[in-house]
Amino acid sequence: MRHHDLVIIGAGSGNAVVDDSFADLDVAIVEERWFGGTCLNAGCIPSKMLAYTAHVARTVREAGAYDVDAELRAVRWREVRDRIFARLDAERDEGRTGREQQDSVTVYEGRARFTGPRTLRIDRVDGALDVSAGQIVVAAGGRPVVPGPVAAAGLPYETSDTVIRIDAPPRHLAILGGGYIAAELAEQDCRDRGLDYLVGMAGYGDVAYGWAMEDTAGFCKVLADPGTGRLLGAHLMGPQAPTLIQPLVLAATLGIDAITLAKSPYWIHPALTEVVENALLDLGL
Repeated sequence: MRHHDLVIIGAGSGNAVVDDSFADLDVAIVEERWFGGTCLNAGCIPSKMLAYTAHVARTVREAGAYDVDAELRAVRWREVRDRIFARLDAERDEGRTGREQQDSVTVYEGRARFTGPRTLRIDRVDGALDVSAGQIVVAAGGRPVVPGPVAAAGLPYETSDTVIRIDAPPRHLAILGGGYIAAELAEQDCRDRGLDYLVGMAGYGDVAYGWAMEDTAGFCKVLADPGTGRLLGAHLMGPQAPTLIQPLVLAATLGIDAITLAKSPYWIHPALTEVVENALLDLGL
């Protein structure tokens, strides 16, 4: 049985642990999928590159607002995808090659599981391998979970790991989950497919209560469907943000559209809630 001073399960953030201070140790890294982890291969880096491309497309589409004549003819999805992952896949491969070339580091490709105290079995394509270590770091990360009814019904689906590499963006997409990954994928999907929405913005400094607070940084941003006025999302940053967002949460929960919320209730003056009112009115519905 091969023994190492240190075994790290996962080559994402776990790979970043190993620096020059480990040069005198016999280190092993076990990875079953990607060097670089979710962030490089299916997470925050490709998602930001996709989102920025979508922002560029939106800027072209809305150039008329700045007296610039421009026309958005198409977003070439496959070329966008290939451009992004040609770079990121090269980074991933370079990271792996760099580790494999270090004399003090052994890279195992496979899935590791504990078989005893500080003992692992690595299931590899060419057979299982047992190793032991003085220390073991578990940095395996997470993975999407497909709900049982979806899998059992045989419905077509993608996960956050696979959807950003598909050949064409779907015409319709339902996203299960409301975390940051789901929100970011939803925003990219809306922008990439010319689906439009309205944005309303207001700053704390635009209302009297904000003047009293001398706050020039806080803001409220709301997003709504241009046809129905349905609230799609909101951002609030500044003092009392958890309280100020509550009427928007209630409206979204109860199905109250943005124009009804903006014009039906009496918004107290002077009060900081006016920043929410102003953001709703800024939608122009």
